[in-house]
Amino acid sequence: MLSRWRHKKRCSSLAGKCINPALKRYLEACGGLDTGNIVNTPIISVDLELTGLDAGANKIISMGWVLIDGGRIQLGSSRHLLILSDHSVGSSAAIHELMDNEVAEGLDIT
Repeated sequence: MLSRWRHKKRCSSLAGKCINPALKRYLEACGGLDTGNIVNTPIISVDLELTGLDAGANKIISMGWVLIDGGRIQLGSSRHLLILSDHSVGSSAAIHELMDNEVAEGLDIT
């Protein structure tokens, strides 16, 4: 009970400080979520691929996500972006199977 109250208060506080209207509406609505039950909690599952294993030193080269609502993966909601990088994928290509020429056609997020 106390954790639900804290969650609602935290969401309300963040919404009050938010200047982005869409994010503000989201934060206002998230205060009413039943966070004690994962089935009632909408989730965005995100996967990032990097040029290496060190998140502090390597660059993001790919981003994918899918929505989970009502405890079910919403298959039509999945998206994937390749992200332009000035770093070579190097040996990390063996894991994520992305090559430098594919990443060179990615979205410039700088």
